[in-house]
Amino acid sequence: LLQVRQMIPVFPALALIGALGMEGLREQEQHHDLWKIARGLSAAAIGLALVTALLAFVDTNPLPVMLGMETDEDYLLERLQAHYVAMQAVNDLEGDPVVLFLWEPRTYYCEQTCIPDSIINQWWHDRRVYGSPAAVADHWREQGITHVLVFETGGRFLIEQEPHDPTDETDWTDLAVLRETEMMPLWDDLDSYTLYELISPSNGE
Repeated sequence: LLQVRQMIPVFPALALIGALGMEGLREQEQHHDLWKIARGLSAAAIGLALVTALLAFVDTNPLPVMLGMETDEDYLLERLQAHYVAMQAVNDLEGDPVVLFLWEPRTYYCEQTCIPDSIINQWWHDRRVYGSPAAVADHWREQGITHVLVFETGGRFLIEQEPHDPTDETDWTDLAVLRETEMMPLWDDLDSYTLYELISPSNGE
């Protein structure tokens, strides 16, 4: 599940199963009315999907790139903004880094070994499982993690604007302790993202 797009190949098989089910209903006289209803719902779903795809195409406007009027880099920077810049900073890391993302589930343009925050609460979870910031950092080192990318905007959004999320100011305070004692800042982008190196205990001393 690190790359959800890799699940796309299963959809043709699901479509075939659905088509066989529809054909089975059509061939059974006693289920003919049900087949008509299912056919109508399927047609409506397909129509809605086409409209959604068309609107998405207009919104993303890939034609300038497809026609060579705009570079891939410029298009991605315009669309993804700080996220794309952060991915470039991660890609510029030397060696064989393993980068843990906090509050950022997207890793598509990461060319290094990146671990997304798929649950959007990795820090909240690890803090409660392992305890202190130092213990969390030790656990990360044991997992081979060398760097941490913090999506600052995402973390603050959960604390300030998402009333049902368990993350609170105490989590942010302990994250500040982690930043000061266990990590070294390498790069930041206008407070949107911050990239850290997870320092070894010897370096921390």
